[in-house]
Amino acid sequence: MNKKKLPSIVILVVLVVFYIIIQLNKSTEKRIDFFEVDSTQIAGIKISSLEDTIQIKKNNGTWMIVEPIEYKAADNMVKAIFDNVLSIEASKTPLADKKSSHVFYNVTDSLASYIAFLDEQGKELDAAYIGESSNYNYSNARKPNDTKVYQLFQNISYNVRPSLYSWRSKKILELPREQITELEISGEEYNYKLTATDSLWQYSSSSEQFTIPEQNSALNSIINSLASFNTTNFVDDNYSEYENQFKNPQLKVKVKLYDGTEHLLSFIPYEENKFLVNKDEGKQHLFVLSSSKGKIFQKDADEFKK
Repeated sequence: MNKKKLPSIVILVVLVVFYIIIQLNKSTEKRIDFFEVDSTQIAGIKISSLEDTIQIKKNNGTWMIVEPIEYKAADNMVKAIFDNVLSIEASKTPLADKKSSHVFYNVTDSLASYIAFLDEQGKELDAAYIGESSNYNYSNARKPNDTKVYQLFQNISYNVRPSLYSWRSKKILELPREQITELEISGEEYNYKLTATDSLWQYSSSSEQFTIPEQNSALNSIINSLASFNTTNFVDDNYSEYENQFKNPQLKVKVKLYDGTEHLLSFIPYEENKFLVNKDEGKQHLFVLSSSKGKIFQKDADEFKK
């Protein structure tokens, strides 16, 4: 290679690299963390819209709904707030900087959902209006008392809807299967007891007793259902309407654990192909289940012999 041409080639290469870097910087969107709050300082979260409000608060390590009712919050909803919402990134450059643009981006007080992160005293650490978006890749937001609208690089509008049904934990029971020691099923047609021993489970009724074979499907279906026993809907503050029926339920399931804890589930017919369930004789919240969930416990003795 001609040594006289070498400096020119080097300069050309440097210029090309420099040009590429400039173009990459131009095409790369500058991003910022939209929320500026330390997650360890968050003790409460309030989400509201024009129609509804949900407020949750951390109580002894458990997130509880405190408004509009008192109930355990759904773990997946809380997780989505901390994993998706709190860490959301936004464009550094606003989409708009005029109040007149808020309707177009769905971030007005009446169109958007408002989310506020609270400390232990209920003081707002950070907050924002999140606009509804049908695009999976982004949603729009603005901070209170600020006209600037920012594009968020993920659609979090689904995570900040103040729907009571979505935010309530659907778990009626969540029992470690190895802790279940006895089950007593009673009702109009079925009356039997299942008892755990050192090796295998025992079946007993007024007419017979036997050892249940290992990996019996009827027993496993019952134990597995109690390990995660979920509702499909709720009936709140209306126990008096069903009180007489619960005095003589169609089915009762009594569960005992090794630590001495006991739970009682009472089933009565409710609407078409559904049960209404009372847990531990509570009167504030009743649970709706499909009839198939109740049939898990309605087993003949022969099904435990297979």
